[in-house]
Amino acid sequence: MPKSKAGRPKEYTDKDQLDADCGEYLQWCKDNPILEEKAFHANGLITKATVSHMRAPTIHGLCLHLGIARSTWYLLAKTPQFSDITKKYTDILYERKFTGAAAGMLNPNIIARDLGLKESSSVDHTMKSIDMSKLTDEQVAAIASGASIEAIESE
Repeated sequence: MPKSKAGRPKEYTDKDQLDADCGEYLQWCKDNPILEEKAFHANGLITKATVSHMRAPTIHGLCLHLGIARSTWYLLAKTPQFSDITKKYTDILYERKFTGAAAGMLNPNIIARDLGLKESSSVDHTMKSIDMSKLTDEQVAAIASGASIEAIESE
């Protein structure tokens, strides 16, 4: 795993060092995919093979690699000296997870939740009241057979 150590969190004073360390984490993710041992069956033989899966880069993993708390990362993001670096790597992590999920290399449901993406639809359940005493017999019959109030009002 990356170079996390116990003790006092690291303090960054040089944005080039932060940039280099973040880049090192991304390279580590690429060089250390998740390995899964799978069994395959072919021609009556069962064989095992190791399948590698993309390691999703995360803020959590990045902070572990850097030896800092996530709160420190967010404080660095608010510091003018480091904000461009934190924004750059936050965007890179987002893009890698999004494209990894889109390509089927990462679980799209997990990544969508992590990235704050969601599909949504809404249904308007508001009810409109109508004064039935002002309707004609034909309009009441139309409503009774399923016509919408909007359709009746436009007549």
